[in-house]
Amino acid sequence: MAFARPFARNAKTAPIPFGVVLVPTPDPEPEEFDADALAFLTAVETADGEELEAGVKSLVNGLVVNLKSDGLWSKIDQCGLMVGAKTLAGACVTLKGDPLQSVTAFVEDDYSRTLGLKGDGESKWMNAAMTTFSQNDAHMAVFLGEAHSTNDDVGRCFFGNNNSSGGSRLNYHKTNRRPVINGASEKVNAGTDFNASLYGVSRANATEFQEHYNGTTATFEEASVAPSGNGLRVFARQFGGGGANSYTFARLAWWSHGGAIDLSTLDAHLSAFMSALQSELS
Repeated sequence: MAFARPFARNAKTAPIPFGVVLVPTPDPEPEEFDADALAFLTAVETADGEELEAGVKSLVNGLVVNLKSDGLWSKIDQCGLMVGAKTLAGACVTLKGDPLQSVTAFVEDDYSRTLGLKGDGESKWMNAAMTTFSQNDAHMAVFLGEAHSTNDDVGRCFFGNNNSSGGSRLNYHKTNRRPVINGASEKVNAGTDFNASLYGVSRANATEFQEHYNGTTATFEEASVAPSGNGLRVFARQFGGGGANSYTFARLAWWSHGGAIDLSTLDAHLSAFMSALQSELS
């Protein structure tokens, strides 16, 4: 608490007139938090069982404000920010949208406050929600907390539902990526060396969709079909009624789905946030 007229013991100062009271100046006003950011931070602290650092809270608030200012927040139906929290429970709180329906097999050691949550490629996954995609207005994306690659022959998936027509998933297999969003078939693209950055797809019309990979956005022709409506899995794809398969062993810091979105801008905001968070907690 700062005082209007500070003085030190034994210092030679003019006498204070009788009746004059030293009035403390008020502390600076705390940062005004966006309502959605504050609700998320409160839920994370409740799950963690302790308060987050002021710097971490400020960064999360800034991310939400920036997403809103660039028109991205309104395009997101559901998302998870899996960094910053102090515990696995806190990392599983959704930033926007419905809570996760279930979290399977993850343990505390899988979680890093600055890098995110790591799958095991065998059994760990999250049940996000039923898809709410519009046929020609949809996106799904993940942010990898660290670089990731695979050379095995197992089909894997960062985020998605099953292989039925109208499915949406971020599949990859050995040397190629196989994304699809509201389509009849996957688009095979060479390369599975993923940087620590955003990977995702977005569809804004009936004839094509965009894929964002390692900082570059490319457009591919692929006619849309009606969304399958099957449930979404994080760290895997939906399989059967309530299960999962095609697990990834990547480390993810973010996942989101909703309407068509500018993937490059989303990548820029999340990259800046991740860098600042690592500096804050280092």
